[in-house]
Amino acid sequence: MSGLPSADSAGVALGALRLAVGGTFFAAPATSLRLMGMDTATAGRVTWLARMTAARDAAVGAGTLATVSRGRSGSGWLLAGAFCDAVDAAVLAAALRARKAGGFGAVAMVGAAAASAGVGMWAAAATRRPCRG
Repeated sequence: MSGLPSADSAGVALGALRLAVGGTFFAAPATSLRLMGMDTATAGRVTWLARMTAARDAAVGAGTLATVSRGRSGSGWLLAGAFCDAVDAAVLAAALRARKAGGFGAVAMVGAAAASAGVGMWAAAATRRPCRG
């Protein structure tokens, strides 16, 4: 045994983490945006946008968690999440370059989103179940 988690375990962890991040951004959008280096005024103006993306993350996380934890292939949910994470990483990296976001929180979020995209793609491929029938 390699000590790495199984793809199903990684899927459950990704789903739970996505649900938690979505819930946090929905409940405290301005604070979450401020942690990514956004100024207070801008964070206050775009809380609606943060909540929209938070709802997306929570829904994809809940779908992933519900599907994988039941022993079903969560590959579709995992791929959707990986795509969202890859786009999040690219967009936030561009915001960092343009100095629209900054600080440790934004840099950490780029790294976390990129890592999550990679793990999500791996887990999606590894949890894909063959079609029956």
